[in-house]
Amino acid sequence: MVRGTRNIRLSAVAVSVFVAVTGSPSAADPLGTAPTYTRRDLSPVPNAQAIMRRIWVPGLDEGYVPQGVTIIHGALYVSSFRSEDPQQGRGPCRIYKLDMATGATRSTLDLPPSCRHAGGLAKGPPGTLFVADTDMLYDVALAPNEGILGEVRRAISLEGGVRGSFAAARAVST
Repeated sequence: MVRGTRNIRLSAVAVSVFVAVTGSPSAADPLGTAPTYTRRDLSPVPNAQAIMRRIWVPGLDEGYVPQGVTIIHGALYVSSFRSEDPQQGRGPCRIYKLDMATGATRSTLDLPPSCRHAGGLAKGPPGTLFVADTDMLYDVALAPNEGILGEVRRAISLEGGVRGSFAAARAVST
């Protein structure tokens, strides 16, 4: 893997997931595993006082580029795609499920080869996670087993000029 300017740029842009959560502040030392390609200090951010906890994004050493993030039942989910070339914004897609208390990776899910740029994540109905890709929307059934993230139930093609890059959800009263 090329560990040049691409990875230095990643460390400045997406080196850690910042999560504002309740509990005692521990923003000084990020949880999880730091990437091995750099030892430089994290850059200061304007809203540092709001950061309660930082967690390193897994997969950076393997070329995964973090994209979307959501929290479901106390677990942090991060979507990513793999690219070793800074000029290429697509590649195999993976979702990581992280323990917010320790930063440990609980499980992963590799999305089908049709996924090339897993962007937004959104919590769906109970047990469901939606992943927005550029041309597809993936419906993921989350597994109740702690060691397994889940499986793709279906892939929905986006058509008519609709592009997937962001996903959000909110409760709807019936």
